[in-house]
Amino acid sequence: PISRTDYRTFLLTTYLPLSAELRGETKVMLARDKDFFVREALAAYLEQRPRADDLALADELARDRHPQVSRRARAAVAAIRKKSRLAP
Repeated sequence: PISRTDYRTFLLTTYLPLSAELRGETKVMLARDKDFFVREALAAYLEQRPRADDLALADELARDRHPQVSRRARAAVAAIRKKSRLAP
């Protein structure tokens, strides 16, 4: 049987990419989740939907201790900067 935690992670990582828009406090909660798969899914979400006001959150994720999260978050930072034409 699958644990509640694994099921929660599965649901978040599956449906997050399909979400139209997330509120700021929801993004912060996901960015600070203990499960790196959730943080990685959020970084991918930020990369796919680059917004200048998410740059600080993407920068925070880019410094994540888990390489899967930080790698995807660096891509999100680049996408945000490109779309917003912000200097590095």
